[in-house]
Amino acid sequence: MRNEEKRKLFEFERQKKMEEAKKLAEQHAQMIQKVLEENQKLLEDKKEKFHMKKALAEERKRELDLLAEAELRRQQEEERLKEESRKQVKENMEVKLKEKIDKYLTMMEMNEIKLAKTRQQQLEEKQNKHNLDVINWNDRHENVERRAKMDEYKRAKILEKIESANERGEKIK
Repeated sequence: MRNEEKRKLFEFERQKKMEEAKKLAEQHAQMIQKVLEENQKLLEDKKEKFHMKKALAEERKRELDLLAEAELRRQQEEERLKEESRKQVKENMEVKLKEKIDKYLTMMEMNEIKLAKTRQQQLEEKQNKHNLDVINWNDRHENVERRAKMDEYKRAKILEKIESANERGEKIK
């Protein structure tokens, strides 16, 4: 019997928990419904504010378009005046530039002539130095050859003396 009582008690508690869960689910559903209604109301308020702001923005855009159009006309007039001024300044600058270019070209021609003379002098100096270096090298080379011949001659004389001494030594023996 005890098992039967335990089962009934367990069944009763399970039934009670289910009812509590059902109540909690209903309360939860009511809260969700309330939140949804509040969200819907907030959404409608936001839509209304959005439409009001949109109308204000469109009005402001019209005003800004009129101001921008007036500003554009003013800027175009300023640009036209600036362009005329630029053209005049450009013409003056071109005249001055042409004068400077002519002066510079004349100066460059004179510098080229001086540079050509200088290069010619340097080339002549270089050639003269090269010729002097060749002469000095030839002198040194001739001295070396002459010394080598003198040394060879001295060696030959010494060799002759040694051979004659050897011959005398042979004769004496």
